[in-house]
Amino acid sequence: MSGSDSELVLSVVDNIAQPVVVVGQDDRIEFANKAFLFRFGVTRESALSRSIFAIGECDLPEMHRLIGVAFSEDAEPAEGHRIELASVGANRLLLTVTARRLAAGKSGPRVLLAFDDTNIQPAATASPRDDSQLILTLVDQLRNASDADCVMTIAGELLGRHLDATTVAFAEIDDSEEYATVVADWKASSEDSHPTRYRLCDLSPSLPRDLSEGRTVALDNVCLHPRMTEAHCKEGSAQDVGCAALVVPVLKEKRLVGALAVSAAQAREWSSAQVATVEEFAAHTWVFAERARTHRALHESEQRLRLAQIAGGVGIWEWRRDTGEVYWSEQSRLMFQFDEDVAPAYETWISAVHPEDRAQLEAGIAAAWDHGRYSADYRIIRSDGATRWIRSMGVTDEAVSHSIMRGIDLDVTERKETAEQIRRSKVRYEKLFNSIDEGFCIIEMIFDRDGRPVDYRFTEVNAAFERQTGLENPVGRTIGELVPDLEKYWFEIYGHIAKTGESKRFERWAKQLERYYDVFAFPFGDLDEGQVGILFRDVSERKKQQQKINELFGEVNHRTKNLLSIVQSISTETAREIEPVEFSERLSERLSGLAASQDLIIRGNWSAILMSELIESQVRILIGNRHDQITMCGERIIIKPAAAQTIGMAIHELASNASKYGAWSTDEGTVKIEWCERGSRVVLSWNEKGGPAVYPSSAQGFGRRVIEDMTAYALGADVELVYEREGVSWRLDAPIANLISEEPGGRT
Repeated sequence: MSGSDSELVLSVVDNIAQPVVVVGQDDRIEFANKAFLFRFGVTRESALSRSIFAIGECDLPEMHRLIGVAFSEDAEPAEGHRIELASVGANRLLLTVTARRLAAGKSGPRVLLAFDDTNIQPAATASPRDDSQLILTLVDQLRNASDADCVMTIAGELLGRHLDATTVAFAEIDDSEEYATVVADWKASSEDSHPTRYRLCDLSPSLPRDLSEGRTVALDNVCLHPRMTEAHCKEGSAQDVGCAALVVPVLKEKRLVGALAVSAAQAREWSSAQVATVEEFAAHTWVFAERARTHRALHESEQRLRLAQIAGGVGIWEWRRDTGEVYWSEQSRLMFQFDEDVAPAYETWISAVHPEDRAQLEAGIAAAWDHGRYSADYRIIRSDGATRWIRSMGVTDEAVSHSIMRGIDLDVTERKETAEQIRRSKVRYEKLFNSIDEGFCIIEMIFDRDGRPVDYRFTEVNAAFERQTGLENPVGRTIGELVPDLEKYWFEIYGHIAKTGESKRFERWAKQLERYYDVFAFPFGDLDEGQVGILFRDVSERKKQQQKINELFGEVNHRTKNLLSIVQSISTETAREIEPVEFSERLSERLSGLAASQDLIIRGNWSAILMSELIESQVRILIGNRHDQITMCGERIIIKPAAAQTIGMAIHELASNASKYGAWSTDEGTVKIEWCERGSRVVLSWNEKGGPAVYPSSAQGFGRRVIEDMTAYALGADVELVYEREGVSWRLDAPIANLISEEPGGRT
């Protein structure tokens, strides 16, 4: 047999029911199949590199001779050498062992040992001819039994009837070798069988030791035997288990694992032939029962594997590089949509792979032969034209020099599509998350031992967070680190939301950040996670504007009251000094002048009125388009609203008098108005020329009081009014602070 053939054999025999082991020239185990491991009760790890003679019943002279012959130079490879092993310990165990020499491996020559416990021929001295025939009948009947209970039932009935026994019971011993549990029994009566658990020392103080040391316990009369307890004798009589008993131990690797107990209704003397028969029954029955369990376990394992493949959509494959053989499971065939008549082959498989994925996939497989592992996600194109994603994983078999690769295939199309949908959703979420103007963050609340909120940690923030707060790199850090003296009410609000799951919208001032925030906070995730989502906007500017509006409304209210007082005063004074016929016209002029000043004040947002615009608005009412009769010049001065109202009324009265009695009462008269800053004061002058001669009036009317008294009082100014033959001259000299606005651009 060639080296490659022997490797192939090892791979195949791992799953057969017959126990098989391969040993090296130093008698150490190099390979043991599953049936061998199960039969001798060892694990693969404990068996490998262990001497074959240290396993179970194998340390016998016959085994030493058999292995020696197989390794001899005269032995030909594949030549079989067979022995029969009999009488193992106190139990009689018959096994046929066949040895075959294999081709040399890495460590030298090897021998394959195959154990066959079905072709058992009892030794001629083991029992009389009828007992020998009984053993052959037992083996023949148990050969096709597939269930361990069935094996024990068949053996129990055959043995019980042969010995004319009352009961035959098979028991398993626990790991402590203290308790025995009856797993199958046969009764001569029609009484049903029931599993029973016994404590061995309760039956006899010496019974556990006798059985553990491999001694068969034969009792001719149970109740008279000094080793049996009184309680057991009474129990035995009550259960009608008989007076004679025979208990045979079953050992595996020198450990007590089971027992076969036979009881008879009458006291009897057990013959050596009967004892030998029961011992052989125990050995054979236990072997067949274990084999049945192994077959059943393998069958159930295969069924579970098949169902798991179907339920999980898992395909299994195997590829032998040296022979080119390929195996794929039914699930793999369905996954790739290969027809049933298509033979598994590498070329068939690779042709189904998407052309764009083939080169990379083949390179990965080539590397896997060297590294021992293979994993890849690739696309296939099925016969129906559908493209599917396959995840394939495999490993090479180190036991056969990495010449075999085995693995699984999974159809991960839906998983890939779901992942792509999640990726797209995440991209959309991140775009939305980072494109909104509002700041957004997710925080994790921190509570003290008493459940009070004391801090919180940022777990996620959007791009606008820093712009809205001024805090840099907050993720993973606490607000206590970033803003040590933050107001406690922030913790209380967020802690309440994290505990109760109630959302809240509110506005609060953050003193340390010097910002006012409009906040909507809500529970994020499960309540036990203690997370809160926060959507917020810096509304400090809005709050400032609101405050200004409130202040402005207050100012409007105040000024309105003042304005009404002025209107009332104008109306009253006008009524006193003018005849009723002229009252309406004169009152209308004065109110128009007052309204012109108010228009400028409002247009200047109650803070910025140009001196030039104020004067122009007042004179325009009275002179219309006669611009050649007026000259205005002065610096750019922005005056306060209150000062503008006072100066506006004074200019209106001067212009009204000039239109009726002064320079503008003729086409030749002119008026020159000038203003400027002189140190800490502002000077405003009105000079008329070319009009009729004017004389001071003896009466102190409303207009004169406005021009002289009101302006002097309201502005803290020095006012001079002179009546000259050329025309009226008026001069106002007031402190800058009483006139000029503090707003930017108040002076130029």
